[in-house]
Amino acid sequence: MPIWALSVLALALVGITAGVLLWHFWPQLSRGVTSLSQSTSDVEAANTELHNAKTAVTACLIEADKSSLTRYDPWDGTSGKVTADGSDAADFISSTFKATYTFDANGTLITATNSGTGGSWKGVTWDSSNRRWKGT
Repeated sequence: MPIWALSVLALALVGITAGVLLWHFWPQLSRGVTSLSQSTSDVEAANTELHNAKTAVTACLIEADKSSLTRYDPWDGTSGKVTADGSDAADFISSTFKATYTFDANGTLITATNSGTGGSWKGVTWDSSNRRWKGT
């Protein structure tokens, strides 16, 4: 058999082997990519929610023209929990949160827990040293 025929045969065998392996392992590979991207997007979404909560508290203080909050209960985005002289932080958001955020009297974020009126984040945990969400 000529050498070029052996090369073609070897290349065909490599291609067939790669196809069989890919067909066999594709479900596991695609599941891993999906869970990785889902986890990353959940962390980004949770940190966006956190940013929205902090911005709403700041807006509440600015609207009231105050430097401290009148009421600062753990906040899941519902009305009446974070207020400053009649201004309500919930007026500055469009929906409740998946987490609950705790602020001090000055409007500084203290901590967060992964449960709120809107559910909870999957694959996300609170990083207390950096005061933000991270993947589990």
